[in-house]
Formats: sequence, C-alpha cells, structure tokens
Amino acid sequence: MDRTRSKKNVFIYLFLLLLILAPGLRLSYKYLNVYAGPFFLITSSLIAIFYFQIVFTNRLQFAQKILESPYFLVLWALIILVFVSHFYPIADALKLELRGSDQDDCILMGSAKILQLSHPYIERTYYGNPCSPGPGLLILYIPFVWAKIYSLGSVFSMLLMGWAIYKNTSSVYFANTALMLLSSSMLTLDLLATGSDLILLGCGIATLSLCLISVINNKSRVSLVILAIFCGLLASSRVNFMILSPLLSVFIYLHWKRGAVFFMFTALITSIAPSLIIFLSDPEQFTPLHLVMKSQRILPTFYTALAIIISALATIFALLKVKNSVSTLPSGVFLALLPALLAVSLGDLFFIRDGNFSNWEGANYLMPLIPLASTLIVGLAKNNGLNSPQRAN
Repeated sequence: MDRTRSKKNVFIYLFLLLLILAPGLRLSYKYLNVYAGPFFLITSSLIAIFYFQIVFTNRLQFAQKILESPYFLVLWALIILVFVSHFYPIADALKLELRGSDQDDCILMGSAKILQLSHPYIERTYYGNPCSPGPGLLILYIPFVWAKIYSLGSVFSMLLMGWAIYKNTSSVYFANTALMLLSSSMLTLDLLATGSDLILLGCGIATLSLCLISVINNKSRVSLVILAIFCGLLASSRVNFMILSPLLSVFIYLHWKRGAVFFMFTALITSIAPSLIIFLSDPEQFTPLHLVMKSQRILPTFYTALAIIISALATIFALLKVKNSVSTLPSGVFLALLPALLAVSLGDLFFIRDGNFSNWEGANYLMPLIPLASTLIVGLAKNNGLNSPQRAN
C-alpha cells in the first residue's frame, strides 16, 4: 500500500472512531463531572490504539485469534444479554419517579396499539412527549413487544448486522470486530440500557446496505423484494429517513436498472401506505411529523442551508463511489446520511445546549451512523489484507 493511501486510511479510521466514541462525552460529563475530560481522553486513546493495531497491523496476534473464534461471538452475545437484562429493568423503573428516558414508551405503546388495530399515536409518554418513531419501526418491533421481550430487539439487530458482515466477508473475525467496535461506544451501551429503538434503526441500515451488495451482484429478485420491504419499514421509522428508499434505489440503478425500479416501487409502498392509513384516520394525532418542526428549531436557517448543500455534494460523491464499485454501497449510504445527522447533532449541542456535553441529547442522533461506522472500519482492515492471524503467518 502506498504512503498516500495509507495516510488516507488512517485519517478515515480516526474520523470513524471519533464518530463512534464522541457521543460518549455526554455520559462522561453527566456522571463524572471534573473527571470527565481525562476519563474520556484516556479511554478513547486506549481504544484507538487497540483497534489501530487490529486494523493496520498484525502485532496483537492474541487478540486477533480471540476475535477469530465463533465462541467469542457467543460470549459477546451472552455479555450483552446479561447487560440488557440487568440494566433495562432498572432504567425502565425510573419512570415511576418521572425520571430516566421515555424512548421505549412510544414503541411499546405504538406496537401494542397496532396489535389491537387501533391508532398507535393516541397516547403520549409519561413526560407528555409526542412519539417520534414512524409506523415502520413499530411494525418491526411487533414480534418483540408481542413476546414481551422488547429490550432484546436491539440485541437481535446487532446480531443481524454481525451475520450480514459474516455473509459479506466470510469471516467471523470481521463480524466479531465490528460488534466489538459497536459496543465500545458508551452511547450504544446507554441506549441498550434505556431500550432505545435507534440501535435497531442503525443496525438495520447497516444490514440493509451490506445485504444489497450480494443481491445486486447476483440479481436475486426474491431477496430484493425482502430488502425493499425492510427498507420501506426503516425509511418510515423517522421522517428524515424517508430519503433511504430513493437513495438506495439510485445506488441499485447504477448496477441493475430493472431491480432499482422494482425496489423503489416496493419500498415506497411499504413506507408510505401504513403511514398514510394512520395519518388519514386522524391527522392531528400523527405525532411523528413533529420532528420536522423540531429540526427547524435546532438549526438556524443559514446552517440548515449549509447542511443541505453539503448533503447534496456528499450524495453526489457517494454516487460516484458506488458507480465505480457496488462493494462501496455501505460507505455511500454513510456519506449521504452523515452531513444531516451530524448537523442536527452538533446543532443541538451548540445552539440548544450551549455546549453543555452533559445535556447533549442530540448525541442520540448519531446512533444510526455508528453501526455503519463500525462496518466501515472493518472494511479498512479487510482492504489492508488483515483477514485473520493465519494470513499474517
């Protein structure tokens, strides 16, 4: 690898890792006060050094051998399950004192209402907040709500992403590394504990992006239909993610024109139909639309316009990348989503919270990008030829 490309990859790695770790500043400053800065700097540096060795060198042979084992995946899953089983009930019980997070309330109430064939947005959370998740996410959570294992929805989505990475790379090593990166983020752990739906959304987008690569290459129509339905449900999870269906359709069109048309039609029907039915039944109760006004309050007009321009340029660059190689589709999705989500996240920090990290609720807006960022770091390791410890020998 030439030095210019090597430096570029190191820069990409550092940026992606910063995106994964930086939201943890909120929890650091919330619980550690004056020790937050040193704690975050030390832990982030150690994590950065560790994964640098994993991605760019073969010096940590012992760590690579552990990550190569399928048993590590089982151990990781058990640890995450124990973590969620212990902390979610504690976090959920805080609502009895009108404390904690109400992020899970909307999914629990909305999915239950859909099962009862009634309007999913007639109730508000215990804080009196309107619900943001769209019908697509409520539908995806129905099996977990019905089985009374709601908190495991996020864990399942993480394992699904790991499976997609394994199918894409034929390597348990890469799947384990990505899952470790994802769970290295304090934001991920916090949202797992509070039962946030954003982990399922982020892992769903990463899984969708990875699976589309083989579907496009193999021109598999059945798989395309399944992914189009999945895309439609994810797209209607939040108002600002409605861009997913046309964005992915254009990416597909670059390599499979007929497939793109069919994907677009199926995804749009899936995303629009449930929302339209619920909206027309009672427009005033359709609370997901409040996010449009909320985003306008976060960013001043100038910064909103700047974010739109940068998003357009990033999307054009993403199209050029994907046109050159369908394997870059996950990075194309990441580039297209990054400017808008980063803008509202930083806008919340500087314009709403006055730079107070402990109150930085906008850190959550970065969660849909973190699974993709973890996947892209693993992609750097694959491109560097570090497939497994055996390849280094």
